[in-house]
Amino acid sequence: EGGLSDGCYFYRSDFVLQWGLWLPGPEEGQEKEVPNPQPDLPENETRVGTFLSNSRGTAAVAHQLGLNGNAELFINLQDNEHLDTMSFGFCVWAQLADGRSLQVVRDLAAAVLEGKRPVIRRAFLKTPGEVVKVRWPMQDLFETCYREF
Repeated sequence: EGGLSDGCYFYRSDFVLQWGLWLPGPEEGQEKEVPNPQPDLPENETRVGTFLSNSRGTAAVAHQLGLNGNAELFINLQDNEHLDTMSFGFCVWAQLADGRSLQVVRDLAAAVLEGKRPVIRRAFLKTPGEVVKVRWPMQDLFETCYREF
């Protein structure tokens, strides 16, 4: 709700659709990283509680070896079971709600593959049944993608 991802963009689309705290620059290679006020996660929660595999349509926390992740996130575009154990595992924390949501993700992934940089205008967490009181351009597109996140 603090707007941390607002203005950032989706930049990776191969076997995952990834985004993080990067603002698009005027040209490729001139991206600017947004300072993150949050510390890294205290532990990698891949094996804590209910285990969810990195299957198509699930969202997970990206991280580097030795780190537990923070604001770099991705949605699996295919089944990626290798991510369950690689680098101690990439923790799944959400799943897309329905086929319409998956289509939005596929459309975003296709745009990234075409060299476009889809920008997140406003990101928020929404619980099932919650009513959104403010509307903005492209909300319908992203609302489906973020419904269960």
